[in-house]
Amino acid sequence: MFGLFAPRCPLNLGLKVWTERRFRDIGEELGASHIRQVEVVEPGSELLQAAVNSDDATTLIFEQVCRWMDVSSSSLRLNVMSSDEMAELAASQGASGAAMSLYGIPAVDGEAAQLIVSADLNLDADQLLAMIARGVAHDVLRTRLPDLFAARDQMRIIDLVPVFFGLGIFVANSTVRDLNGVSGAPTRADSLSSEVYGYALALAAWVRGEGMADWTRHLRLDARETMKSGFKFLAKSGDCVFDADSFGHRTQPESLAELRRALDDSSPSLQMNALLNLMPHPDDCRQLCDELIPQLKMRDRDQRAQAVLTISACTTQSEDALRAVIGLCDDSETTVRLSVATTLKPGSVDDESSIHTLTGMLADRDPGVCIQAASSLLEFDSLPDELLRPALELLRQGNIRCAEPMMQVALLLLARVCDDVPALLSTELDEESQAMIADLTREVLGAEVSAKIE
Repeated sequence: MFGLFAPRCPLNLGLKVWTERRFRDIGEELGASHIRQVEVVEPGSELLQAAVNSDDATTLIFEQVCRWMDVSSSSLRLNVMSSDEMAELAASQGASGAAMSLYGIPAVDGEAAQLIVSADLNLDADQLLAMIARGVAHDVLRTRLPDLFAARDQMRIIDLVPVFFGLGIFVANSTVRDLNGVSGAPTRADSLSSEVYGYALALAAWVRGEGMADWTRHLRLDARETMKSGFKFLAKSGDCVFDADSFGHRTQPESLAELRRALDDSSPSLQMNALLNLMPHPDDCRQLCDELIPQLKMRDRDQRAQAVLTISACTTQSEDALRAVIGLCDDSETTVRLSVATTLKPGSVDDESSIHTLTGMLADRDPGVCIQAASSLLEFDSLPDELLRPALELLRQGNIRCAEPMMQVALLLLARVCDDVPALLSTELDEESQAMIADLTREVLGAEVSAKIE
């Protein structure tokens, strides 16, 4: 009766809404037919069996994946290199470590892009298919979804694209982290987990109206369980940022009245979606300031963190908004405090209060929050002398943690409030600590302090 036994989404709110929004965005560009009519490819197909016994498995799988994903040879071609050549190419592009594959954008319009794959991979056929599918997805995004290709979360969107072409089983079973663990290549912190793939596949099944089809038996356990609970949640609640029946139809920007209704809705997903839709429109945020402030008190940490970022436009005019944001500076969740440190910038209705709050956040228990608070403080034209001691303590903590980014921002803050940083350091730090940060001090403060340090 009180919803105690209602099905719950298996993802946290932030990941849930991101997956739904990007699933919707890809569907709007490719059309609903890609997800409703595509045949799901299952492991054990004749092609994969042939590839296992072939000396040219990479080429065979690449050509078939291109057919599945509607990519022509005039748009993308395969280039197989040795691991040494791959490492050299990756280094020339500023990447560190060995790479399994690289996507090369054509230098001239009309030329084909390249999917460059290492010849020395220790992957089975299913894993190789998953890796190639992500590589081909780069080309799908670049040529057919250019707005998404330019998005900040481009790589995560690329990870999601193969689901629309029936290749979800392979990418869910062999995530980027899994494949890089096999090859020893560096992984991406923002790569999609098997649980996110499981929920994406639940969205696909919900849109297709097929439920837990027979092919789901091929999924690894964590992806399958997430898909199962995700589909149950969607089927029972329908709580999603898009409607399954109208999936694929281009959505229109929401009016202020629609955004206001969404913020007042009982669904955290719709509220979160409204917050994300409002964020690029500061004028609309200011008009809905009174509706945004209660979002800062919501139970979910992702929702509070996003509300802080969205309401930032209101802090230039509303004292209530600024006070509400500052009130979360000691929130129990790191993501929320990080949003506060990001939001407090020059130009609010009370810069003095913002500076005071950020100064206190230099002692936060999370190094990322400390660094962001210091970075925000550096944007103010004038800083108080009282900042010297907190900045010096930040430097000490950075030295203890061997956290160079923390020490860098601390030195920059000290340079803003102290005329002679080297003299200060010689007084406040022991000789060992001074020696440990001497090179960094020269690098951050410039050559003119070199003689004073020595």
